[in-house]
Amino acid sequence: EDIKHPGSQPFDEKKSDVLAAVTSIFSEHGDRGRLSIWGHTLDMVWDRPFGGVGLGNWQFIYPVYARGDQVNVSAAPSRPHNDFLWIASEVGIPGWLVYTLMLTFVARLGWNLLKVSAFPTRTAVLGLCSLVLAHLGSSMFNYPRERVSPSLCFWFAVGAIAVLHGDRFGLNLNRLITNRWTLLSSRTLGCLLLLMAIGVTGQMLAYDIHHRKVFTAERSEDWQTVIKEAKLASSYGRFRIATFTALGRARTKLGDLEGAETAYEIALRIHPNSLSAHNNLGNVYRRTGRLHEAEEAFKTALMLYPEFSEAANNLGNVFRDQGRLDEAIVAYQKALGRIPPAPQTYYNLGQIYHMKGELPEAQRGYRQALKVDPGYAPARRALARLGVPTMAQPPMETEGDSGEDL
Repeated sequence: EDIKHPGSQPFDEKKSDVLAAVTSIFSEHGDRGRLSIWGHTLDMVWDRPFGGVGLGNWQFIYPVYARGDQVNVSAAPSRPHNDFLWIASEVGIPGWLVYTLMLTFVARLGWNLLKVSAFPTRTAVLGLCSLVLAHLGSSMFNYPRERVSPSLCFWFAVGAIAVLHGDRFGLNLNRLITNRWTLLSSRTLGCLLLLMAIGVTGQMLAYDIHHRKVFTAERSEDWQTVIKEAKLASSYGRFRIATFTALGRARTKLGDLEGAETAYEIALRIHPNSLSAHNNLGNVYRRTGRLHEAEEAFKTALMLYPEFSEAANNLGNVFRDQGRLDEAIVAYQKALGRIPPAPQTYYNLGQIYHMKGELPEAQRGYRQALKVDPGYAPARRALARLGVPTMAQPPMETEGDSGEDL
């Protein structure tokens, strides 16, 4: 109950009924970014046409191709909203061909049944074919493959069409499945698969019980609980990157930079293209004096998301630490693209000009920081050192050059 923004998603008014959904397709930006996502996914397919990127890996590879398109620090797509492209990108064109051939075969079976069947079998076949077509139509724009209910309907329809076709055209499935050895082996295999599924599901549920406690403890800044629950969660596996980015932030807050580095490295093994993990690991490197590694981490984050203003600000801090003042200015100016801009960035820019002896520019940077946040104490103190009076405001003590963790 102490979470102010639980993140509930409001109902999409453009999908309130069939007419509204169809009309929205032809409105401006009606594709909701799908066209660009599909284009990037095709690039992914062309790069890895035979093996794909691996099942479940689309969401981890996509940021490399998107370079900030439909991606930011707080959100990124988990699937391409097209199951055919999704399959092709994850298992390659050979896997896509197998899926397409299976659909072609099912279509042929359904057509054969419709030609020779009478009521009520024809009605049943029409219903089954409608289920398959509805699933495929939805899969061109959405992701029914990921959802249990539509996937169950789809595979039930495919299996039922095959059974009806076998019964009608002479394949005696009943005799096949009542064979003693076939029945025993199929039941044994089924039991083993069921036990494996129950085990994996139980493991993930146990993990999520502790992950939820990490989530709530982080928002109340209970860092000790975050560390405790993240450790308990990781004993069941490494399923969610958010567990380990939260653990990294907790260890950073408590001054354990070595532990934070380990947590962020685990996060990057789960999701090699995580913006926040690269940024936060860069801050750890900087605080431990490894400026070259910090620079590379921030540059990687900016490569994945060029509008990542926090990473640009942090990169400016690294350049300043190295004495590369002109490069720091460029980085800070890039960071000012954030809306609204952060007072820390203006303050940092003012510091660089102060170090270069360009006092009017330094004063302008400090004043801009106060314009964004009149209570920003570091800028007020900097202006006081320049002999520039400012109106008294409640101070905000956050230092400008500290790296921003996300």
